[in-house]
Amino acid sequence: MEARIAEDEAVARAATPSPWTLYNRGVGWEIPELPEPHDGLTFVRDDAHYVAHNQPDRVLAECSANRKIAAAHIDGSDLGRTPVDKGNKAAVIDWLDQLTVKQGANQTKDEPLSRKTKQNIHALFSAAFVTAMDAETMTRNPAKGVAEADLNEAGEAVYLSTEDLVMLAERIDPHYSLLIRFLGGTGLRRSEATALRRRDITIRDGRAAVRVSRAWKSKGKGEEIGPPKTKKANRTVTCNATLSAALADRLQEIELDDFVFQRPDGDYVRNSRFHKEVWQPLMGELVGKELDRKPWIHEIRHAHTTHLLDANVPVHVVQARLGHEDPQTTLRVYARLAKASDAAAADALG
Repeated sequence: MEARIAEDEAVARAATPSPWTLYNRGVGWEIPELPEPHDGLTFVRDDAHYVAHNQPDRVLAECSANRKIAAAHIDGSDLGRTPVDKGNKAAVIDWLDQLTVKQGANQTKDEPLSRKTKQNIHALFSAAFVTAMDAETMTRNPAKGVAEADLNEAGEAVYLSTEDLVMLAERIDPHYSLLIRFLGGTGLRRSEATALRRRDITIRDGRAAVRVSRAWKSKGKGEEIGPPKTKKANRTVTCNATLSAALADRLQEIELDDFVFQRPDGDYVRNSRFHKEVWQPLMGELVGKELDRKPWIHEIRHAHTTHLLDANVPVHVVQARLGHEDPQTTLRVYARLAKASDAAAADALG
């Protein structure tokens, strides 16, 4: 871990002062003394190329912050004390699940960390494994893909039954009912589903086949379409007969390059506006009545995972359908939701 941070510091310190002054004035410049870039760097992306677009002191501050993260969450843990070539995916998952707040002005000590903070810590730890791979100490990064099972910010899974999914589709603004049915029936991420165009769906013999090759990505204050989350997220997902029939009707209403799911005004389904204008008001109506707790819309994807595995669909089939890079990600989601399902069953007994 320390070797990786020190490597990034060396890149930043190699930048001479004068080019940065010229850059701030908008004048062209060169950085002749920086080392050649190398693959796999996480903290300072693309090494010299990244430093060329960021002040060296900013990069050094990031390295200092990474040292604090390592001291608080990695060095003293069981996994942190394990030799790097002995680490495995199961240990990484256990470590990630047990991360808690150590200190913070607006946080309670020992409370679960937010998903975003966990992702940042995970990225740092994963980079150490990449360094070990570069040094040929190990051949595989056991942290790769582990952070993909992004459950809600509170760290608590919300189990949605098949009846809950039907209820959500019925109670949401009717314009978005098909979108909810589609998410529940395919397991696509919201960002993937709302990036689909008519040309991405083919219907043969009453079955719709959905080709996933794009997804919305955050960019600045807006969004743009790019490749999906992982390589395996490029996939084709088949729909059941009922959902296929509903999609066939929808495809008759739009042109080849139109988005399948749109806002009522024809614009694309922007994430922030959908949550503010549609999902949050719906949750306000349902939580405490039809629902005990508030699910994020991504919980529909998790429900899809759980329902398939409960129906004894092989895990490798579910993994491929969801576009997970590793079956452990699929099983991790299932384990979390199985606990939530069991708790819901216990609560039903009073």
